[in-house]
Amino acid sequence: MSASTAPYGRDIDGNPLPREQTPDAAIKGIIRDLDRAFKAGKQDEVSLYLDKLAKTHRRYYRPGTEDTTTTSTAATGSSIIDHDAKKPLMSDMLANALLSSLELQDASILSRKDYLGGWLCEGDYGIIFAPRGVGKTWQSMALAHAMSANGKFGPWAAGGDKCKVLYVDGEMPLALTKARDRGLTKSGNLHYLHHDVIFEKFAKALNLARQEHREAIRDMVASEGINVLFLDNLSTLASGLQENDAREWEGLGNWFLELRHFKITVILVHHAGRNGQMRGTSKREDMAAWILSLTSDSDAADEGAKFVSHFSKRPRVLADNLYDYSWQYTTDEETKKVSIYWEKAQSSDRFRALITAGVSRNNEL
Repeated sequence: MSASTAPYGRDIDGNPLPREQTPDAAIKGIIRDLDRAFKAGKQDEVSLYLDKLAKTHRRYYRPGTEDTTTTSTAATGSSIIDHDAKKPLMSDMLANALLSSLELQDASILSRKDYLGGWLCEGDYGIIFAPRGVGKTWQSMALAHAMSANGKFGPWAAGGDKCKVLYVDGEMPLALTKARDRGLTKSGNLHYLHHDVIFEKFAKALNLARQEHREAIRDMVASEGINVLFLDNLSTLASGLQENDAREWEGLGNWFLELRHFKITVILVHHAGRNGQMRGTSKREDMAAWILSLTSDSDAADEGAKFVSHFSKRPRVLADNLYDYSWQYTTDEETKKVSIYWEKAQSSDRFRALITAGVSRNNEL
């Protein structure tokens, strides 16, 4: 047997494990199988894969502690491994995860990474929404550039931690995305997954309403070391999803929760309805760490996108500068560079933006 094919130990079923199959690859494969079994409601398979995951982790990272039960057979003098003997039950897992208040206070817990201004952090699920044409893609792309460059953005200081950003675009023409990206300056830590490129290369459309497409994004994020995931936007990236049906949100909502467990920050870009409020079921707002709404503040004389930002759901952490701000994006005709002007919004700016957005009732102000 050549060195390149020599077994690197054995897998959980006793089969030779090729050297090129790393421990991380083995564990990720079990996690994918566990995820599929969980979503299919196959509890027996879930228990099996949990058992495999625990034993595989011990095999690679705690060798010599494989917790298997061996039973001798008198007839043959051989031994077999009883994989069912230590199958974990949900009640056992819950009991093992229980913490008293004193244990919680004594626990060593890593602080979440700060990606922007102390309020946009590791594992956040945030939403940016606005009526069509107001400037939500401008704001989202500029935010992605700032975060990937570990720089400040508007009134918010650069975060204390660097991050790698993936921007998934489901609507803009590729040429326009290129022009805006160039105007916002290049960043080596920002990457795009664009619907035009996917279609041109494979004649396929990305659809996050489909479980296999969500799993593919999850695996890409894990393999590429992505920290922050932008999804622009819900309407174009989740075709066929009934926006007003809370049950339709379950698949995406559970996926966002899964990404949070992997410490991935997710920023969803979405549309507002004619009343200026976020379109569709309110269930998607429940697990959001923060929600930033944009309302138009432009008139015919204004150049570029001009709007007022407002936290309709404030971040869960204490941070400075969480006020309403006026923003304006303009592009120089000669250099094609984008300038971003911002200032703290006055009450009159906010009121005018709401009226422009179509708000006409007192209870909507």
